[in-house]
Amino acid sequence: MDPIIGFFGALGLLATVKRGKKHFSKSTTNRSLLSESLSKTKFKNPTALYVMKAGDATKVGISKSPEKRRKQLQTGNSNPVKIEKIVWFENEPQARKIEKRIHRYLKKEDKHCKGEWFDIEWKEMEILLKNLDLI
Repeated sequence: MDPIIGFFGALGLLATVKRGKKHFSKSTTNRSLLSESLSKTKFKNPTALYVMKAGDATKVGISKSPEKRRKQLQTGNSNPVKIEKIVWFENEPQARKIEKRIHRYLKKEDKHCKGEWFDIEWKEMEILLKNLDLI
């Protein structure tokens, strides 16, 4: 297991996913469903950690089908919901562990809005994901 670099390490956050056990998809809002299905075929029971934006709000969650989840979130949301990043994990427990660590950190930094929604700019989220060795 790799400790997180810099100030995230000082907070006691650890990247618990071993190298080779996660897969990175392209960070793009116009990512194709084909690339999503190809990336998750590396694992028997894949689960994705996703980062989505809707207006100024950012959602961090997990799903076996991020595009389907995006469509669910779009229902009733006046802002377009866009996928910013997907990271595939071998199984749900691995993805959930990282998701909870990100949530705890963002709440501690007073970035929490409601549920799994946070008030964080993409650049700041990108730094967090890099420090967790997820991008």
